[in-house]
Amino acid sequence: MSETKQNVDYLAALKEARHDETIKFEDQDGKETSRKATYEDPGIGKASQIMDLMNTGDDEGDFGKMFQDLMSQVVIEPRWNYEELEKALPESMHKKQVAVKNKAGKDIKIEMVWPSYRTALQVTMMLERPSGASNIHDTLAKLNREVFRHNGQPVQMEYWEVGHDGYGLGMKAFSEATKYLRDVLDYNGVLDTLTTGLRFLSNTVRFQ
Repeated sequence: MSETKQNVDYLAALKEARHDETIKFEDQDGKETSRKATYEDPGIGKASQIMDLMNTGDDEGDFGKMFQDLMSQVVIEPRWNYEELEKALPESMHKKQVAVKNKAGKDIKIEMVWPSYRTALQVTMMLERPSGASNIHDTLAKLNREVFRHNGQPVQMEYWEVGHDGYGLGMKAFSEATKYLRDVLDYNGVLDTLTTGLRFLSNTVRFQ
């Protein structure tokens, strides 16, 4: 077989392994826009390694690593990594406050900071464990460390209990934090682009 024929066959195979999708999302002004995303089948070996990260044992998953590998081995366009995503995130999205009353009637603010794309993806994908079991306690504990702030410091679980400013607001804060993370992940169509890639990857390893 000639070298030219081999190159033609390789390019044909490469084209067959790729798939384009139009990702629709809203910009910061609420206007609907879209982008083309291109995904590439990395092969059964790499694909199965990435999918295995959804359940790494003990009812845990490493979704931060999973999406990192997805960006480096499956998402061809846009070419992203965590560092580039962090740099592109507007400063206005790095913090959020929500004014509420605690169970004692005191006005307080739930203060939140952006933890990182890697952490946000891990938290939002682990709201339920791989088995489907609830993961409220461990998620709230992680949000306390990574997202919630009081006087500039991470909060402890007791912050949401009687005698503290967050008394009675634990689940309200949980809801506000997960919404905040989801809203930031939605910025610029990032989450939709990644989850579409995950569906594509899942289809490449599924028996047809």
